Amino acid sequence: MDREKKMYKLSIVALVYNLEKYLPRCLDALVNQTLEDIEILCVDDGSTDSAPQIIEEYAKKYPSKVKAFHKENGGEFTTRNYGLERAQGEYVTFVDTDDYVEPNWAEKLYNAAKEADADLAVCGFERINLETNKVVCTDMTGFGKTVKDMKYNDDFMAFINPAPWNKVYRRELIKDLRFLPFRGFNDTMFLMSSYTRIKKIAFIPDILYHYYLRY
Repeated sequence: MDREKKMYKLSIVALVYNLEKYLPRCLDALVNQTLEDIEILCVDDGSTDSAPQIIEEYAKKYPSKVKAFHKENGGEFTTRNYGLERAQGEYVTFVDTDDYVEPNWAEKLYNAAKEADADLAVCGFERINLETNKVVCTDMTGFGKTVKDMKYNDDFMAFINPAPWNKVYRRELIKDLRFLPFRGFNDTMFLMSSYTRIKKIAFIPDILYHYYLRY
C-alpha cells in the first residue's frame, strides 16, 4: 500500500517571477515561521533573472519545507493555480515574493482558523512604498479579534480586502476553485467564489503581512 501523502497544517504558495533582489528576504521569513508542519511551494513563472536558482538553493537547504517548481511564463493567475493544484495542507495561503511576513504570520492565522473552526482567517496588513520604505496605510485591523458567521443579509464581506495573501483558506473547500485571467480583479473573483462555500470567518487585527507597492 502506498504511504499516504503528508498532511501539512498550511500550504504556502509563493509566486516567483524575477525580483531576485527581494526573494531571499521573503523566503527567509517563510522558512523561519513559528508554525510547524508547513510546506512552501515556490512556483517560478518563467523568471529571466536568478530567481529560479535562488528557490532551488532554498529547496536544497530546507528540503522538509521548500518545494521548487518551474513553469513557462503564464502570468500571476496561472502561478497561483499551479501551486493550489499541488498543495497538500489543511489550509492554504498565497504570498507575493517581493513582500515579507512576520515570523508568526502563519501560526496566528492557522490558530485563529482552528480555534474558531473557521473556513477562512484574515489578518491585518500594511502597504509600504517600495522606493521609500514608508508605510502608506494599514488595513483589515478594524474587525478586531472576532469570528463572524456568513450571513448573506450582512454586508461585512464587502469590507474584506480581496487579496489572498493575508488569509488562510480551508483547502478542502476551495481546492477546485481557480484564479481566472481577469487582470486587476482575479483576486476579487476568487474570494467572491469562495464565499459561496465558506460558513465562518475568523479575524485577527495584528499586522502580520507587509505588502510592497511598486509604482
